[in-house]
Amino acid sequence: RFSELQNPLSVVRFFFDSGWPEEQAADLWKWRHFVVTDAVFEDERFGPGTLLFIYDETVKLVEAMFLMWATYRHHWPKPEVLLPDRLVEEKARWRFFPDNLSEEQLLNPRLVIGDFFLRFSLPACRDMLHGWLRAALLNRAADEGLPAAELIAFYEGLLKLYAAAWLLYQRESGEPALRVVKEAY
Repeated sequence: RFSELQNPLSVVRFFFDSGWPEEQAADLWKWRHFVVTDAVFEDERFGPGTLLFIYDETVKLVEAMFLMWATYRHHWPKPEVLLPDRLVEEKARWRFFPDNLSEEQLLNPRLVIGDFFLRFSLPACRDMLHGWLRAALLNRAADEGLPAAELIAFYEGLLKLYAAAWLLYQRESGEPALRVVKEAY
C-alpha cells in the first residue's frame, strides 16, 4: 500500500499489534516445524488459514525492513548514540526485550537489517517464505528446494530481523510498549 511505502514503521506496528515479539517468534517456530516434518500446518482455533495470515504479515514485515534498508542503505540517519546503560534501562521498562542479539546489535539494530539483506535478497526472501508456505501445507517435509542449512540460517535471520524491527519500533515510534507495573495498595 502507498501509505505503507511512505511509513514502513506502520507495517512494523501492525505486525506487533497482531502478536507480541515472543508470540511472533513462536508462530515462526511452529511454521518452521511444519516445513521440516510430514505434518500439515494446523491451528486449533482458525485452521490452516492462520498460516496464510502469518505468511502475509511476515512478507510485509520483510518488505518494510527492506524498504527501510534500501532507502537508507548508504546513509542511515545517524541513530541516537546509545550507551550500554540505556540497554539496562530499556530491558527493565519494556514489555519485551530481545535476547538473541549482541550488545552491538542491540545498540544499533540497523546492523541486523543490513546483515540480513546482504545475506538474503528481497526476491530470495519472498521465494523462501513461499516455499515454506507450500511445504507447511503439504503432508511431507520440505524437499531439496529448501536445503537444511539455508532453512536454519534464514529462520535464525528472521528471528533477528524480528528483534531489530521491535527495537526500531520501540525507539522510533514514540509509543514504546512498557511493562505493566502493578501498584501496591
